[in-house]
Amino acid sequence: MGEKANGSETFNVADYLADRDGKPVMQVASMPDLVNADPVAVFECNPYRLLLLENPRTIKHSRTGRPGFISYQFSLAILNMATRRLDWFIGIEESSLSGTRMLGVFDTSKFTHSVMDEIGPATREEFLEIAIKLFRKWTGCSTDLVQIA
Repeated sequence: MGEKANGSETFNVADYLADRDGKPVMQVASMPDLVNADPVAVFECNPYRLLLLENPRTIKHSRTGRPGFISYQFSLAILNMATRRLDWFIGIEESSLSGTRMLGVFDTSKFTHSVMDEIGPATREEFLEIAIKLFRKWTGCSTDLVQIA
């Protein structure tokens, strides 16, 4: 994805994968590859920027050319513009081993991955509704989401 002009500013996604001390945020092979992703929509709810990814490759798939055991129908990356950090990924995770589809969350501030609920195939709108409810619950951001791209 590199540098993108969204809204009035240009930003480099890679800048959101390290904290102020230069330490990397949690990245594991099975998470969506944000650096090489091309969002299908970008939203803002100040100070957050939300990048909607559809069928993103995982980090493992991008690096090795081989898909792993986890794939994503959708994923929402939540970037904090104030701290310049990737805070969360919310996604529909499908396991090629078990065939299950789960709502999963990577919390990079706590360095955790959780599976929340089993979920069937969802439309983009259905996924966004679920993901935005979680985003609002965690951040308290109640202002309108503005689609900027």
